[in-house]
Amino acid sequence: MTKYRIVSDGYAEMLEYLKTYKCSFFFWKWELQKWTRVWWPKYDKVRGRDESCVFPEYDLHVSMYNNNLKKFVEMWPNIDEYFTWATTEQKRLEQLATDYWQNHEKKKKTIKYL
Repeated sequence: MTKYRIVSDGYAEMLEYLKTYKCSFFFWKWELQKWTRVWWPKYDKVRGRDESCVFPEYDLHVSMYNNNLKKFVEMWPNIDEYFTWATTEQKRLEQLATDYWQNHEKKKKTIKYL
């Protein structure tokens, strides 16, 4: 069971989860915990996964603009299951963009006579 929290920056609310890191140094071992934002699968045909757009954090992370946050928590109680889905979705979007640009390059080299 993953721990979630909703964080607001004054304009929008975003979802974060508690991530645990395991660290070791020779014989010493300890765990660190950090709140991390949940990323959302997105890939633009022109810019890719570029963060230079106007509000990148709202497009690239799970926020109130692209999700119902409470329903997201109910749907994905384990964040690892979400990340497996999001990874396959991200690869699918990247493949769609690659196909688009390959077709675009083919069209650039064709000549049609009227």
